[in-house]
Amino acid sequence: CDVPCSGDGTLRKAPDLWRRWTEKLAWGVHRLQLMILLRGLELLVPGGILVYSTCSMNPIEDEAVVAAALSRWNSHSTAKEATFAPGCHRKPRVELLPTDDQLP
Repeated sequence: CDVPCSGDGTLRKAPDLWRRWTEKLAWGVHRLQLMILLRGLELLVPGGILVYSTCSMNPIEDEAVVAAALSRWNSHSTAKEATFAPGCHRKPRVELLPTDDQLP
């Protein structure tokens, strides 16, 4: 499911978003994202695959949503988190994000 998000992953296209982004905004969409992800898990057929994605870069809307969903869902099912789809290769990387004074 591609859930609604704060859009902080689009900072390069919309730098003014950085000034409007708040942790409260992220936690607000976190709740909605979690509800959508849990509903997706309910509808998933046995053996099915659910992909959760956002254009957000912050862990409140990504890792925290997945962790909360798995924490709740694992008591009902054998759901597990996959690091990557089979055949996908990932290289370690460092993300350097601009500070507020570096934005245009």
